[in-house]
Amino acid sequence: MKSVLIAIAFAGTLLFGGAFALLSTNTDYVEKNAQRFIAAQIENKIQEDFGLSADLSSKDSNPKLHMLKNQFSGQARKLENQLFSDLPDRIATQIATMCVCGSTAEQAKEKYRQTKKKVKRLIVDSLKDAALSFETAIDNVNQLIHAQYYIVTQRLIADLKIFTGSNATLFLIILSTALLKKDSLRPIWIAAIFLLAGTLTSTFFYLFNQDWFYTILFNDYTGWAYLIYIGLVSLFLADVLLNRARVSLKILEIFKSAGSLVPGC
Repeated sequence: MKSVLIAIAFAGTLLFGGAFALLSTNTDYVEKNAQRFIAAQIENKIQEDFGLSADLSSKDSNPKLHMLKNQFSGQARKLENQLFSDLPDRIATQIATMCVCGSTAEQAKEKYRQTKKKVKRLIVDSLKDAALSFETAIDNVNQLIHAQYYIVTQRLIADLKIFTGSNATLFLIILSTALLKKDSLRPIWIAAIFLLAGTLTSTFFYLFNQDWFYTILFNDYTGWAYLIYIGLVSLFLADVLLNRARVSLKILEIFKSAGSLVPGC
């Protein structure tokens, strides 16, 4: 087990350390490949949404990018119309009506008022956040229309640096821990195994389980939250395998009891 841990940790350190070094030093090569990756994601999206082939390196790419921009603009306007309409108020009213309860009429009225106010605020905030995301996407498409790849590309590269640098550091910690020979440090080896499992799992989800098109255009990068994600995954795996998920189930119960939008009657 220890030799396997050392081998995987050593390979991970070399792989992610090398990738981080490449991202940090060979900037021209990285930027060109990042631009190709961004272009491929957008070309696939145009093909998917409009049934049109797109080559962002060709002269006829701008009209297709404008189509994508118009699509985002239409969705943003729709959200803004909903925001300034009576839709949030009507939805909040319906939800608040479901909880007209209390020992007296006055208590029921007060609970209705508080619930409606809380739900309406949540709906409005959600619509604002969504509209702002589309505005960000429109700005990014504008930059691509004018062949200004630099800003969009640098955001992607910065996130990849955090991803590769974090993984390289974690694999180095796991390798250093695995090389310790004292039997009294065996609990640390166990922790290293779970950290390794969490890192590998998080790496898989980072690379293959996110829609890179929306990540790039909406600036929805993981950033430093990736380290928190690895920590949570590692702790969850340890809780499931060593503690029969007692802590996870307890946290789930707390969220179920405290996370309801509508106060219970």
